[in-house]
Amino acid sequence: MKSIVSQLKLFFEPNAIAIIGASRTEGKLGNNIVKNLLEARFKGKIFPVNPKSTEILGLKTYPSIKEIPEKVDLAVIIVPANVVPQVLEECGEKDIRAVVIESAGFSEINEEGKKLEQQVVEIAKKHGIRIVGPNCVGHLNTANNLNTSFARLDMPTKGGISFIAQSGAFAVALVEWMVSEGIGLSKFISVGNKCDVDDADLIEYLAHDDQTKVVTLYIEGVKDGRKFMNIAKEVTRVKPILVLKAGRSIAGARAAASHTGALAGQDRVYDAVFKQCGIIRARDSEELFDLGRSLAYQPLPPSDGVAIVTNAGGPAVMAADVCEEYGLKLAKLENITKQKISSISPPWVVTANPVDLSGDCDTNRFTVAMKSVLDDPNVGGVIAIATMRALIGLEVIGALIELNRIYPHKPFSVALIGKEELLQQRKRLEKENVPAFPSAERAARAIAALFSYKRFKEKVGAV
Repeated sequence: MKSIVSQLKLFFEPNAIAIIGASRTEGKLGNNIVKNLLEARFKGKIFPVNPKSTEILGLKTYPSIKEIPEKVDLAVIIVPANVVPQVLEECGEKDIRAVVIESAGFSEINEEGKKLEQQVVEIAKKHGIRIVGPNCVGHLNTANNLNTSFARLDMPTKGGISFIAQSGAFAVALVEWMVSEGIGLSKFISVGNKCDVDDADLIEYLAHDDQTKVVTLYIEGVKDGRKFMNIAKEVTRVKPILVLKAGRSIAGARAAASHTGALAGQDRVYDAVFKQCGIIRARDSEELFDLGRSLAYQPLPPSDGVAIVTNAGGPAVMAADVCEEYGLKLAKLENITKQKISSISPPWVVTANPVDLSGDCDTNRFTVAMKSVLDDPNVGGVIAIATMRALIGLEVIGALIELNRIYPHKPFSVALIGKEELLQQRKRLEKENVPAFPSAERAARAIAALFSYKRFKEKVGAV
């Protein structure tokens, strides 16, 4: 039997894709999929399938999957639900082993839909087909410009975060937000009803994927809890897993069940499972990717202490509060560290931790302070907080990028607080693998994830 890695590789690295239900009508979902693949400049072959067309968006179109004269690795199905079983049979006859079913109308709607979904599963098993979906919005792989989504979705930049999501529309919105923030993505998979390929399968695959540095998930429920636990325990030894679990409340759990047909279960059970497996739980979608990019970009801290360097006292206090909340301790700075900072600072600068460089701080003072604390053996990671004022200008961005190169063994996160134009500067830092945020609290939580994951790896002997 083929391993899950070789099976799922067909989804992410196909040489040829067939879109069954492709359309020449602008705005139709089958048209969007073809357009997305073309605009992303997918590196493989694209075969639209539609019995009523001979050409779609400049591509030769075939009346059925069986008419395509070449080998097809992946089929994307976007036809009415009641037609899916017949189409899947044809895929089996064509020896296609990977299928994404983006059609809705299955177990998420009613009992008849559940029966139809079960029929699809039985056909897939008969032919040895693996299925993602149904009721999903497709998937992305930035490494080869693959975009099978039916949503009009711009390709994100390449990055180390892979994202598995149960809710299609919500997931697309999050990917669009990542694009707008300049956050890099490796792979995105909308799993929908998970009639076959599930979260655990994808986690196992991504554990072996060199482009994926951290796995993030949005889930409403898990169908096979034991399988999920067993695989997650192994994967978290080598790669961090972050989960945003919806359905915390009774009302939320009820909504999750009606959304994808998932059994959401008691939230406290999930909480216990996540802790046991070493999974880091995010409180909301913003935090999911805040923590995700920190884990994807930065090294694990070499020691336990955290230092805060700031040109504004208030945000430093809030960062310190977050550190305490997440069990991080502020490092006791060496005397030599304090002396280095004092030597280029006026007497009112606070050289203890947090290091408050005062509102009259310029770029040079900020850079020297950052170097000093990064050199300190008691410091495992640094939270850099800069409120952009007249004396500390955009030159500090270049200095932070250079520090990230000079100190590859110590993590830091950055809070750039100020006017809206700073979004472009945060994007600039993101491109250089420096996680940057508009608030001190978010920067502190992001670096806390690195310490949390390090503690887990030490506990299980995986460091």
